Amino acid sequence: MKYLVFVLSVWFSFLAFGQKKKPIYYWDVDNSIMTKRNFLKKKTDGIKNGTYYLSLAFENDTCYIRKLESRKNYGKLNKDELIVLNKYLNELEFKPSARLSIIQFHPGKDRCNSGRLYFKGQNSSYGNSYLKNLKNKISLNNYRIYKKDSTLDYSGFNRFKWNFDEKRLIENMFFKYHYPCGSFVVIDNLTHKYISIYGEYGSSSVTKIVEEIAGKN
Repeated sequence: MKYLVFVLSVWFSFLAFGQKKKPIYYWDVDNSIMTKRNFLKKKTDGIKNGTYYLSLAFENDTCYIRKLESRKNYGKLNKDELIVLNKYLNELEFKPSARLSIIQFHPGKDRCNSGRLYFKGQNSSYGNSYLKNLKNKISLNNYRIYKKDSTLDYSGFNRFKWNFDEKRLIENMFFKYHYPCGSFVVIDNLTHKYISIYGEYGSSSVTKIVEEIAGKN
């Protein structure tokens, strides 16, 4: 009888352990751990002062992770990185050299899209009207790049050329996480500087970033 009680105790212990909820950890922009309270406060304060953050969610075998990521980011490529990037872009879609490069990146299916891309007009973020206006002001090239996702359907969006990031170079260089609804980056080929916007955006956002990095605002 005592042996049976012992076996049942061990079994219930393992059962309770197996059903234990995984902990949630909160990470700041620099990947340092923070409290949930500070996490929520920083996100709320960012909305108030114009420093917007995305709240990314990850899961592994032992825990859940919530991470803050700045919507707007500044960076600079070194000479070798820029050479590799422009060579790769030319392999995907050759275009004459220009001062600026705009890369619009589709991350794949998420809460913002069902996996199918729809054309929403020439003035939308994927349209050409605002790009033509920008090209009248400054020398630039634009590229539409997508991450491999078998659920994506480009059949209704074939009026524009989409390029598959087969080597994942664009993803690893600029978009290391899955930012919902798409993202874009504008690179200045003269200064090597770039500005990226993570998450949903419109044509006006692209225009503002182009003007900012070109020094026209």
